[in-house]
Amino acid sequence: RFYYGEQLYQLSLPGEHQIANAVTAIEAIRACRSLPVSQQQLERGLAGTYFPARMERLREHPLVVVDGAHNPGGMQAFVQALKLYQNSPKAVVLGVVRDKDYQRELDLLDGKIDLLIATSVQNKRGLAGESLARFAAGHQYPVQAEPDPFKAYQTALAFAGERGGVFVVGSLYLASDLRKFILDADK
Repeated sequence: RFYYGEQLYQLSLPGEHQIANAVTAIEAIRACRSLPVSQQQLERGLAGTYFPARMERLREHPLVVVDGAHNPGGMQAFVQALKLYQNSPKAVVLGVVRDKDYQRELDLLDGKIDLLIATSVQNKRGLAGESLARFAAGHQYPVQAEPDPFKAYQTALAFAGERGGVFVVGSLYLASDLRKFILDADK
């Protein structure tokens, strides 16, 4: 929830960065005076906005969140939103593509997580999990390589236990594959 002007708004998307996104949307709608959008419609739209694989909570015990943080800006927003979750321990399953600044993404996770499980992205641009684990070595979190994303997720679940959190981040390819796997497994 946040106030903009004198109006209270509620968002369904977690993270402080979503407030800035919402304000941008509010101002864009106000600037397009020809669009017949009422205040009530605007409030309902913001409260009901749904964006798969963007800090999307898929499970509660343990907490499982999928976020397509596939560049440094996205990872910075993820790290900020990670503060909202008190779950411990925190395991991150990370998969990246070779042409992104994944070294900066790895740096942003320092001091924020309890385990990084580096996995492979099932795409021709994907970086192998073993290579990602080598790049992650020396950071302020333990690193484990698990090339198979589905096994990486299972490893993260075991590490997190009932009270912890599993965060699937990085490539949108990984987020899509694991999101489907997680939702299908919970049926």
